[in-house]
Amino acid sequence: KNAAPRRSGRSRIRQGRREERLRQARRPAVAAIGALWYGYNWWTVGRFMVSTDDAYVQGDIASIAPKVTGYIENIPVAANQQVKAGDVIFQLDAGDYQIALDEANAKLATQKETLIRIQAQTDAAKAALLQANADQQAAKAVLLNAQSTMARVQKLHETRFVAQSELDNAQSALDQARARLAGADAQIASAKANISVLEAQYNEAASSTKSLELARDKAARDLSFTSLRAPFDGVIGNLSGKKGDLVAPGQKIAALVPVDQLYIDANFKETNSPTSRLARRRISMSMRSTARSLTAR
Repeated sequence: KNAAPRRSGRSRIRQGRREERLRQARRPAVAAIGALWYGYNWWTVGRFMVSTDDAYVQGDIASIAPKVTGYIENIPVAANQQVKAGDVIFQLDAGDYQIALDEANAKLATQKETLIRIQAQTDAAKAALLQANADQQAAKAVLLNAQSTMARVQKLHETRFVAQSELDNAQSALDQARARLAGADAQIASAKANISVLEAQYNEAASSTKSLELARDKAARDLSFTSLRAPFDGVIGNLSGKKGDLVAPGQKIAALVPVDQLYIDANFKETNSPTSRLARRRISMSMRSTARSLTAR
């Protein structure tokens, strides 16, 4: 009765010993595979990698400074707050700059009305010149007729076929025709002179209009500078301005750190470098960094 259990126990012992021998036989193979993988990884990657504890995270930090003088009216952001490009960081009091823009717009509107008036006067002067030219042509025709009449009456008077009164009337008509032509000539000269004066006034007014437009554009630009906006996405730092402060152009009142354009400035030992020139050259590389957070105590 006890023979079968004893045989079963011996079988289990032998099976366990075989499994242990297999495990021991596999260990060198696994170790060899691991060594091969490590060697391959070192040859292809590891030998080109260096490490250092002397490294710093850097970024092209932008200084936020006003371009115009003014009192800080509002600060809609806080220190270490992330902002988007175009977000308002500081708002200066814009009252004086708005008044300056309104005045510039009013002066420009008045000047444009002056241009319109001068242009209308110029158009009227040109129309008067056309009328004067027409009057001149009519006066020339009347003069030719008066001259012809005078010549005919004068011949008849010499032969005593007409009275002295008819000769006098012909002479009077000739004198009136000459005066009419002279008046037409004077009107033409006056119209031309008037046009020249008006055109000069228009050119001067147009030049003044251009200057006023530039003044208006500058006033609008100065007004826009009362809103200090983020030039790019980033995080606000060194927020030194306070509400009510009077700030001047170029005065640094905040900084903006571009979080998506940070880089690592690291110092490597020449002995740790795959080439002795690595420590002397500034190169672009992909790097793996490990950051250790430090708790202030």
